[in-house]
Amino acid sequence: MAPRIKPSAPKFGADRARQHILTRFNPIRGLTPAKLSRYLDSFSAGYLREAAILWQKIAERDDQVITCSGKRKRGTPGLPYEILPVNDSPEAVSHKEALEKFYGNLSCTNALDQNERGGVRLLLKQMLSAIDFKYAAHEIIWRLLPGGDYTATFNFIPLEFFENTTGRLRFLTSDYQAYGEDLDGFFGEGGWMTTTGSGLMTAGSVAYMFKSMPLKAWVGFAEKYGTPGLHGKTGAAIGSMEWNALASALSSFGEDLAIVTNDGASITPIELKDAGNQPHPPLVDRMDRAISRIWMGGDLSTMSQDGQSVGSQAQVKDLDEMKEEDCALLT
Repeated sequence: MAPRIKPSAPKFGADRARQHILTRFNPIRGLTPAKLSRYLDSFSAGYLREAAILWQKIAERDDQVITCSGKRKRGTPGLPYEILPVNDSPEAVSHKEALEKFYGNLSCTNALDQNERGGVRLLLKQMLSAIDFKYAAHEIIWRLLPGGDYTATFNFIPLEFFENTTGRLRFLTSDYQAYGEDLDGFFGEGGWMTTTGSGLMTAGSVAYMFKSMPLKAWVGFAEKYGTPGLHGKTGAAIGSMEWNALASALSSFGEDLAIVTNDGASITPIELKDAGNQPHPPLVDRMDRAISRIWMGGDLSTMSQDGQSVGSQAQVKDLDEMKEEDCALLT
């Protein structure tokens, strides 16, 4: 029986990638709780683009998300896999051999970065991005091997190229579209694959938002008050050579908070209440732990407090259970 699937050419071209790259924006810049809420509400309504681009930037830039998301997705693609026939019939054996050739010759790439190339392991890693983004989509470009067997190139297409307003992903042929094309109609039957996961970035982006706010305030506090001011006193007259020499010496330290007075001047410093007990570090730590729990099921072992290992032991158990779940998702 002749196969239904025919060798195909890619439908996602360089022009579509170029248009998207030229119109891309950075949603992290100027991100506020109100904007984040709008992005998440739009995602729930099926308009995926803004949230998907935001989540990708967070995944690239936040150290805790990189660590936890990366650790969650690294283990499973490296596991060995096998193709199991349903019975010992000649037909089952033939199917097994065909699938071994399919996966053995499979290739994988990224629609926005053709330098990213690999085989089954990269394909599984890209599929597991559904853990973060809820969906992972691939265009399937079928190829015919010598001897008549099939394999394919899987082209990973980031989520911002799709909308979900009908409850089924549809491809946006332009960044200016609100509603996309049916996947069977655009890529052809058997020309696409979607993976559905947990979508942890919804909660992760909320944790990032309330981590970045105190982190920025903490950095601002450190810039302003992290280095003590300098107060130079002199008996010289204001504007004299001695006065100007002292003022110049103070400015050479590069301090914004530096003053010169004569010996008779009086300055009362304004002290910040509880300046030594700032609220920023506990808030940042709280959100880092939240990110760890979202992806790993528990605090990272390196974050366990007071030398306790209970949290890290629980995390190992959680990771084992998650790995089983991720294997089932890929299967």
